[in-house]
Amino acid sequence: MATERGTVGCGQAPRLLALGLACLAVTSAAAAGPRYWDWPEGRAFDEATFESAGIDTLGGLTVGPLVEVRTVSGPEVTWRVVSDGRGGWYLGTGHAGGIHHVAGDGAVRIVAHLESTEVFSLAVLPGGDLLAGGGPDGRLARVTVAGDVTEVGRIDGGYVWGIALQEQDGAAWLATGSPAAVYRYRWRDGSLEQITTLPAQNAMDIAVDADRGRVLVATQGPGLVYSLEPGGAGPKLIGDIAQDEARRLLRGAKGTFHVLGLSGASQAFAPGGDAGSGHDPPIANPFTGPEASDNTPTAALYRLEGGDQGREALVPVWAGKRDIMAAAWTERWGWVAAGTLPDAEGTMPTAASAESTTEPRAVLLRLTPPWGVTALVSWSGGDVLDLAAAAGGTRDGEALAIAQAHPAALVLARPLPSGDNGVVTGPPLDGGPGVVWGRLRWEGVAGQGQPRWSVRGGERAQPDASWSAWSRPWNDADRELESDLGRYLQWRVELPPAGRGERAWRVTGISVSARQPNRAPVIEEFRLEQLRGVKMGGFMAGESIIHQYRSGLRAEFTTQQGAEENWPGSDRADPGRAVRVFTWRASDPNGDRLDFRLECRAEGESDWRPASAPGEAGGTVTGNVGSWDTSVLADGRYELRLVASDAPDNPRGERAVATRELGPLLVDNTPPRVEVIETGARDDGRTIHVKLRAADAVSPLAAARLVLADGTAERLDPVDGVCDSGTETFVATVERLRAAGPDGTSPVRLRLEVRDLAGNTGTVEAVVP
Repeated sequence: MATERGTVGCGQAPRLLALGLACLAVTSAAAAGPRYWDWPEGRAFDEATFESAGIDTLGGLTVGPLVEVRTVSGPEVTWRVVSDGRGGWYLGTGHAGGIHHVAGDGAVRIVAHLESTEVFSLAVLPGGDLLAGGGPDGRLARVTVAGDVTEVGRIDGGYVWGIALQEQDGAAWLATGSPAAVYRYRWRDGSLEQITTLPAQNAMDIAVDADRGRVLVATQGPGLVYSLEPGGAGPKLIGDIAQDEARRLLRGAKGTFHVLGLSGASQAFAPGGDAGSGHDPPIANPFTGPEASDNTPTAALYRLEGGDQGREALVPVWAGKRDIMAAAWTERWGWVAAGTLPDAEGTMPTAASAESTTEPRAVLLRLTPPWGVTALVSWSGGDVLDLAAAAGGTRDGEALAIAQAHPAALVLARPLPSGDNGVVTGPPLDGGPGVVWGRLRWEGVAGQGQPRWSVRGGERAQPDASWSAWSRPWNDADRELESDLGRYLQWRVELPPAGRGERAWRVTGISVSARQPNRAPVIEEFRLEQLRGVKMGGFMAGESIIHQYRSGLRAEFTTQQGAEENWPGSDRADPGRAVRVFTWRASDPNGDRLDFRLECRAEGESDWRPASAPGEAGGTVTGNVGSWDTSVLADGRYELRLVASDAPDNPRGERAVATRELGPLLVDNTPPRVEVIETGARDDGRTIHVKLRAADAVSPLAAARLVLADGTAERLDPVDGVCDSGTETFVATVERLRAAGPDGTSPVRLRLEVRDLAGNTGTVEAVVP
């Protein structure tokens, strides 16, 4: 508004520019009315729990392998698992250097303890003895069937990561580090010799290619693959991979060699560059390039292609950003990998983490080229470090052995026996208070047998003893649910197994419906913000007033003609006081979005009317901060009401509101009355004397000032020294030379301004002849 010399008159308030506390909107969680939970359109099947079941390559639920967890007491980690060829398994463990054996019947025994703390590699020699490689001291040991341990050599680098046997030559090839090197141990004469070093930190794995009479080596730091050709010509570089670690050399379908790459992108070599030791340059791979740092998969599977006539290359088969540590080829499931399922926040919980609050779940995944991943089965467990398929022709020929850490265990995954069912259990669904459950519908592709469905429910977020028992199973595709199962509901489907050559059932979609009655919002808190201080300036420097509240809230107002920084007591009686600021906290039992409006009424009135914000006609807000412009109201006491409504998420006729009141609140828009009592000259006319009285019927007086003819202003204190009551008397004495007009002889005019605590200013002009 336009003001004279910055005076703010009654009935007009500064305009609100901004509130400095964020208006926090209430987001929709679960509105009242019909509710639907749909898989896989609205939710992911990955959030279910799988027991001998999983997600197939087309995204449907299907029966999976049977999982048996055989915990190994003592060690914390199982680094390596190898078949004993008789249906049992040898385990290389840490951190006590133990070698364990798990028999086909599940019996676990300790075979031997090495001097090394970690047993990273194992191989079964002809005749049944074991060759074990350890770290960090680089010991190579031979363990007899009776458990006797003989150290047969020591590796300079400190780590024996992999062992490959060449039985016809009586040789064991060793992948070692650090730095990367290849050793050969001949078990017939006990000799150990270093064959070559490689330009990498570690040689992670090694394999014998009997068809071509050579040895393949995979390295880490960077991820490279070499071949050691017959004749001792030195290592030949086949290629590099996008990942920093070529973890394992694996045999795929028809015995083809594959490489499992893990971790980040390698920066050590560029396509066409020099490997640093005279070897052939690496082959370029499709994951490298200007954007490799962003797009490089954290895990990838490569196939070794090429032959005698052409140059060999590593061709990507599968890639993805998944936390996997091991992979293997199986005749039944194809390529599989294992890792840890992420929790709800996307992090990877592990039992080894002291900060982990989520029970870790290990998962066996089917890898579907070029980037597909589907869960075959998951179980309660820790990190997976190695996979191995059972030796062909054994009683357990279709089993997949999984080396697990934290806790150390051998996990066996087998095809589900006939008569057992795979089970998929959905997550608890929150229908909200008072929910009425509707129907469960599902669809799928028919297979052998029939899926069996059941549900249970309760009032607590997680199933416990207070929940109902599982309902009687059914196989209808559309089923009406009991309406009073409780706030939370969980579904379960049992999937029958399929024999070899038979098709298994696939569940491709599930839908659960319910209706949630609407409940009124709840206003937990509604308060008037208490002013802590006032200052000038802000977004509109020199033309605004900033209110700072005790809660940390800031509000800025414009005075349109400049803020009056020379007003005495401006931190107590400023024109922005006509705008009151309120904050609140509210919630909705249904999770509905809320909007709010402020209403007011004078004390004694029955009808409420909108309490508008400055410059507005009133309306709704969606945050938790609101303002009330009192400048257009008559003086008096008022009540203020906050109305919270769930209208954004509910149709007319079903909306609910909540209210909360404050008051009475004093509104004062009338300026003080100021009158001149006495004027005159003293000291032979050298000084001007003016006496006046100011009074306010509603608010105490807060400050006064004297404005001279030249526009300068100075504080004027009352006779009693403190301006703090409803009536005050003021005496002003001014030298005539300061107060006179330009000619020095015209009548002296003084303006006296008095402001009350509500920010209203009363003015009077005194004329002294």
